Amino acid sequence: MDLIFASANKHKLRELNGLGLEVVLRSYGEIFTHLVLAEDELTFEGNAVSKASQIFKLTGQLTLAEDSGLEVEALNGAPGVYSARFAGPKATDKENCDNLLKLLHGVKNRRAKFTAVLAYIDCDGKVSTYRGECHGKIAESHALGHGFGYDPIFIPEGESLPFSLLPKEFKLKVSHRTAAFKAFCSAQGLR
Repeated sequence: MDLIFASANKHKLRELNGLGLEVVLRSYGEIFTHLVLAEDELTFEGNAVSKASQIFKLTGQLTLAEDSGLEVEALNGAPGVYSARFAGPKATDKENCDNLLKLLHGVKNRRAKFTAVLAYIDCDGKVSTYRGECHGKIAESHALGHGFGYDPIFIPEGESLPFSLLPKEFKLKVSHRTAAFKAFCSAQGLR
């Protein structure tokens, strides 16, 4: 199954295409080189559906969109939908992590979860959404390594190291995005 992926995030595209499932995702950026999708909804579901709808209206093709972020219990779910711009509109991953660590300085409750929502629009224009979560906690400091976003400071449940220091295969197995994508594939009868 070929789908247009309504995301310009190459890391997300690589992760999902790397799962070895019967889906091939193509970034909308291959078709629309200067298009920027609006992400102004207040929920992951709202943003995912909005992005999928924008691309579907332009192409009429099967479309999958994703919105995801980190929700920290002590911050009432923040940064949430603002995860990518938590430290400002053009913030780097490191700046976002630094901002979060600063806000959590001295806070004992460091429970957090990554949440991902996929929105799929079929050829009839029907919208379906799929949610995945990965629970864990926020580390006390950065850990260098691989990954992106909040990977250097997010320690998944049952582990003592953040995603950035764990094998990439481990993250693919337990991530919020993987859980949502597998739910989508299962609903579509794909393996």
